[in-house]
Amino acid sequence: MDNISAAPRVLSFQLLNEITNGFSKDMKIGAGSYGNVYKVHANWKKRLQTTSIYTLQQHSEQVKRCIEIALSCVDADRHKRPSIGAIINMLNETEGNKPGSVQMVIKNNKMAPLLEHKKKVMLQLACSDYTGDWPGLDLVAVLDISFGMFSPKMEKVQTALRFIMRKLSPIDRISIITFSGFVRELCSLRQMTAASQLDLDELIESLGDTHVHVYSESNIENALLVGVKVLAERKVSSGRVVAIMLMSASPSSWVGECSWTNVPVYTFGYGTNVSPRVLNSIAIASIGGMFSHVQDTDSGDLTIAFSQCLAGLLTISVQDLELMVAAVGGGSVIVNVTAGSYRRKHDASGLVTISFGDLYRREVRNVIVELHLPATVSERDADILKVSYSYTSRSVSKR
Repeated sequence: MDNISAAPRVLSFQLLNEITNGFSKDMKIGAGSYGNVYKVHANWKKRLQTTSIYTLQQHSEQVKRCIEIALSCVDADRHKRPSIGAIINMLNETEGNKPGSVQMVIKNNKMAPLLEHKKKVMLQLACSDYTGDWPGLDLVAVLDISFGMFSPKMEKVQTALRFIMRKLSPIDRISIITFSGFVRELCSLRQMTAASQLDLDELIESLGDTHVHVYSESNIENALLVGVKVLAERKVSSGRVVAIMLMSASPSSWVGECSWTNVPVYTFGYGTNVSPRVLNSIAIASIGGMFSHVQDTDSGDLTIAFSQCLAGLLTISVQDLELMVAAVGGGSVIVNVTAGSYRRKHDASGLVTISFGDLYRREVRNVIVELHLPATVSERDADILKVSYSYTSRSVSKR
């Protein structure tokens, strides 16, 4: 198995040692020293290219950082040279272990038969822990108040909402939308200040008096469109985590087109009189959404389901994660890409893009790429797959 992520630490120390040895012959940081930097950089570039051009791409920033560390190690002023502890910390940063970063591991058997055959490659994207400043959550709660929400159910929903209020911080915002045969935006996005908590508590208390007492099919589609509109019209949105939590206790036959594919929608079916297929399709159509079915309305399971969803949202470390894979010229062809239910897009050039949306701290995404490789007459080294990925984070810019 080829595990690329195991290489950085060894590479860092070897590269740093080679650069500093080159500088030790000329302690003056002048043209000659910079020449050594370029020479060492060129040598390492050749070494990495013999392994894979994608390994080179992955470690290019690391190589540059090691050169910068080497320069500081041979500073003419010894007081400005970093300590061993500082060097180790800087090297750790070069390994992609920054908070809110994603590391990729490629697992495959490097050996392949000369005959025409199919080959599988596993790509693993792992999110690091995140200890930086929390960017804030913009949460839209879309709640069913139709005929199915009789008193005991509504009381459980009120309890679950109050739990969410207690867990949100002043930097977080929430909007509440209700629906039955019609849709009502009870409040736009509100920051969780002490004053707004009192207002929201009163609003939640009033939900028991607003639910519909006659049967009408719930208008899920328009409720979701209002929720998306609330998020789209935000004046402050940069870096903030967004989500819609949809709770329904009534049947629905709606299977229309989805207009919220760029917003994660977490759906909750409450009770046995719901439409799991509809709620699941809504969640799947969004990026990163998930469906949960709480059948026992006499327990506190709805609060548990809400709390688990919220706990994940409050630990989101990476947003807008996308993985791009393409076969390399020479006859290799991508036959299939397995990535669960995450959205995939194929273009005319053969590039396949998988959109994962958000990643929680230490969360992992696995993708299996199946390739068709042509026969070859003799043993040789060859690149068969081009891989890249991009994401946004509070501490790492999109790349």
